[in-house]
Amino acid sequence: MLAALMPVFAARADSAVVRNFPHAETIQSIDQRLRSAAGVYRRGERAAAKSAVGAAYFDLFEGRGLEAWIAGRDPALKAELESLFAQCISAAHAGRPTAEFDAAIDRLRSALDALPARFADQPRTGPAVFANSFLIIVREGAEAILILSALIAYLVKTGHAGRVRVIYGGAGAALFAGIVTAVVVDAASTASGQSREITEGFTLLLAAAGFGAGLTLIGQATGENPAVKDRTEASLSSDLRMSFPVGPYGTMLLRHHTGQGAGIAPRLPTMFAGPNADLEFNAAQPNLVEAWYGMTLPWPNIRDPRITFNIGKLDPTGFFDANRFANNEAEQFMATPFVNNPAIEFGGDANGYGFGGRIAYQFMSVYQKGLTIVGSYGYFDAAGDFAESFRKPFHMAEMAVSRKNYGFERNVRTYAWMNRKDHARWATPAGDPKHNRGFGLSWDEDVSTNLGMFLRYGHQDPDVAKFDHSLTLGLRVIGNAWRRSRDHVGFGYGVNRISDDYKRVSTGTDGYPADTNEHTFEAYYKWYVLGSFYLTPDVQYVLNPGGTTTKTACGLSDSGSS
Repeated sequence: MLAALMPVFAARADSAVVRNFPHAETIQSIDQRLRSAAGVYRRGERAAAKSAVGAAYFDLFEGRGLEAWIAGRDPALKAELESLFAQCISAAHAGRPTAEFDAAIDRLRSALDALPARFADQPRTGPAVFANSFLIIVREGAEAILILSALIAYLVKTGHAGRVRVIYGGAGAALFAGIVTAVVVDAASTASGQSREITEGFTLLLAAAGFGAGLTLIGQATGENPAVKDRTEASLSSDLRMSFPVGPYGTMLLRHHTGQGAGIAPRLPTMFAGPNADLEFNAAQPNLVEAWYGMTLPWPNIRDPRITFNIGKLDPTGFFDANRFANNEAEQFMATPFVNNPAIEFGGDANGYGFGGRIAYQFMSVYQKGLTIVGSYGYFDAAGDFAESFRKPFHMAEMAVSRKNYGFERNVRTYAWMNRKDHARWATPAGDPKHNRGFGLSWDEDVSTNLGMFLRYGHQDPDVAKFDHSLTLGLRVIGNAWRRSRDHVGFGYGVNRISDDYKRVSTGTDGYPADTNEHTFEAYYKWYVLGSFYLTPDVQYVLNPGGTTTKTACGLSDSGSS
């Protein structure tokens, strides 16, 4: 008797599971559509059967939210069901035998019938969903509040309380944008049929695109220096970077930069080493600084693409003179000698960057695993204003050799360059102008798991340049030793050697005798706070600024947040 009753109890349990399933009615409606499609297909009405399956997918599976409900719990299952729908539509379109079409319909019906039992142990009640969403909002909100509080406190502390309203305005704009985004997402999630397919296509396009944003607030103060009256200044910059795939092999990149504040540099004595490389613009409106198209050609085959080219509005420092430990003023060293080689005259960027093109060839050794060699050549507008781009350009060629071995990496980049703008000779200013040119080296290497070292050397023409040799070196230490794996500390030293011809004319040209070398020291500590928020205390010391002993040495303390 017990054996006879077990199927009854099992059937009642299954019925209860189906009744409690939130999309039980939707599954029943889809099942009716699918059985109807099988019936009309047996009568030879292939188009009607295909339409019935499509209506079951668009109007019911998607339109009533079942697809989105499954995707939030089991994305693989959602993809499997979509594939089963596609098989039914494909079979009807191709006019496959009735038995084959019926088999495809049965597989789909069986998969849908199994949904209530599959999710019976995964209840997602309204309160549970609300609690999870609330925790996410609180976590992200706490990070945002912490960042805003730090920015406001720093502005008040440095005597720039009047700029706090900019922070409040930005926070208000962000809240408004969040509300608009919520409305758009809600409207998109309730779309049905073909409208949902269009929405999903647009979402996939955005997913394929890359977005990056950064906000950097810098406060700088000098040490006791009688030559500097106002010893404290601040600057703010933000970057928005967007990249989109173009075709199977291409990429388009756009970068907007907004900056405000000139920093402490205008109040310091003339020097070759700028204290803040983050200052690209001092204007509240966004500036389009980069806009280019790039392509990696699948040659000699798609698994080994070797040729890359870029064309458009290019930043040459983004393609040449790279260094893993000294190349990012927002995350590493802030002084200009430790961001790029000071002995390279890249050209102006008063309007962002000008026209440019770059082509590169990459070779990866089959026999020496981890060895990569990249040769590249770039052609850029020397003035950064799209004027005389082809008459007076900036050329640069680089050979980069990279070796990775057991988690350690070494990069050696050698390069030569020429700036074809007219430069007056120090010895004969009224004579024929001359082009500036030079060569250099950028090296970085992992010495151990936590220690990395870098070095740059550059030489430029002493006939037209104020300093002809430049050397920078330093190290970066990750904070694992003191249990701060996301922190790191950096130390750097740089020297610029004054060219002999400039020494002889410096008093008449700049009003002071430049007779010795300029030395720059910098140390920073990047301290991880929360999420993507970092605080970076930074100390700089410049000895013999501008190459003269008649100026007071400058000591700078900085604090950057990003």
